[in-house]
Amino acid sequence: MSRHDSIPDDRRKKLHELVDLREELRDLQTNLQAEESRFAESVKKRSVIMNTSDKGTATDNEDEFLENLRITEQDIHTHRTKILDIQSQIIDKKEMILSLELLVKLDEQQRPSTSNGISH
Repeated sequence: MSRHDSIPDDRRKKLHELVDLREELRDLQTNLQAEESRFAESVKKRSVIMNTSDKGTATDNEDEFLENLRITEQDIHTHRTKILDIQSQIIDKKEMILSLELLVKLDEQQRPSTSNGISH
């Protein structure tokens, strides 16, 4: 009898799901870092636009300045919205992981000591 044969199908499914959820969480965290970087770049771009305007070195075309500022503000808002969405997804994913981990631990505690003598 192999080690996998001693693990019930339901528990094995939960363990596989845990692995999948953790991978999804890592992907979300990577996406969050990338989006935070894009947000920071947009904020820097806005600062450059504002500094150029404050120094009076901007072109005399106020419409161009306002359009650049509008686009940059829109980018900042878009990145902020994406960050909040990803953070929400991360929280949901962590809750799912914790719930599943709890179910796995409860299964282990309810089962007779057949898990090769290792206690958690």
